[in-house]
Amino acid sequence: MDGDGERETMDGEGERETMDGEGEGEKIYGEGERETMDGEDEREAMGGEGETETMDGEEEMNREGERETIDGEGETEEMDGEDGREAMDGEDETETMDGEGERETMDGEDEREAMDGEDETETMDGEGERETMDGEGER
Repeated sequence: MDGDGERETMDGEGERETMDGEGEGEKIYGEGERETMDGEDEREAMGGEGETETMDGEEEMNREGERETIDGEGETEEMDGEDGREAMDGEDETETMDGEGERETMDGEDEREAMDGEDETETMDGEGERETMDGEGER
């Protein structure tokens, strides 16, 4: 993104995307793909075959047969064998895509994230900052 020779392909073979020139790679096809946010080794896969995802490089949870929907109807995402739950560090947070009371915690704090722009709050350090997607009520 910053002109340091990163390349991105769509066939899932060795594509690389860097945000700050630190060489983190991201793949699309669920075969050992790797995505780093801050230089840690978090893995994220789309294919549902033994992919692991870590946010702080400490825990990797195997997902088997998870599926995600965008309209918030019947999506299941299995990180630790529980439907509709996603745990990043062993906490039981749930995540939905329709913006109704979903919770996602990165480090055990309770940050809320909604996609429909209705008074959603998203905190990364538990300090209650507000973020909306339709420009209403953001602080």
